[in-house]
Amino acid sequence: MYRIVLGKVSTLSAAPLPPGLREQAPQGPRRERWLAGRALLSHTLSPLPEIIYG
Repeated sequence: MYRIVLGKVSTLSAAPLPPGLREQAPQGPRRERWLAGRALLSHTLSPLPEIIYG
């Protein structure tokens, strides 16, 4: 199954992200696109459910 998600780089790159993720972002012209991609992934991918053993 494919899922298409659209968003504006300027809006997505301003989204709140964890500080550690912002520190890993590359410097220079790719930074905004990189941050926008990570924000888009965090909005579209739901967290994994907790694994319960036993």
